[in-house]
Amino acid sequence: MVQSGASLWETNFGILSLNQDGAFVWGTYNYAGGKVIGAVSQGVIYGFWWENDDATGAGPEGNWCGPFVMRVGADGRSFQGIYDKASRGVKTFSAIHPSYTWTGTLRSGSLITHP
Repeated sequence: MVQSGASLWETNFGILSLNQDGAFVWGTYNYAGGKVIGAVSQGVIYGFWWENDDATGAGPEGNWCGPFVMRVGADGRSFQGIYDKASRGVKTFSAIHPSYTWTGTLRSGSLITHP
């Protein structure tokens, strides 16, 4: 059985709307037309973000995209995350600098953290 759901999160980059189908997650956030895509496993979302605020810098090698990792709290109502930019040369999860944080609390819906 495929589990799916949707959720809204209050984050330090505005409202994050996440959709989920099994392990696959995708969504938008209201900072610079932001979008995310990723996968959840064992309470952690691994993914990539990108923004529309500089079309010439967008894309895999541009300034306004990069990897992120979000660890969902045990109660499923918050997350602590880190992110980085491809323009800094960061293209893998293990290379993300821990000082670039992305945090959020659940406003509505739910996230299935163990599909």
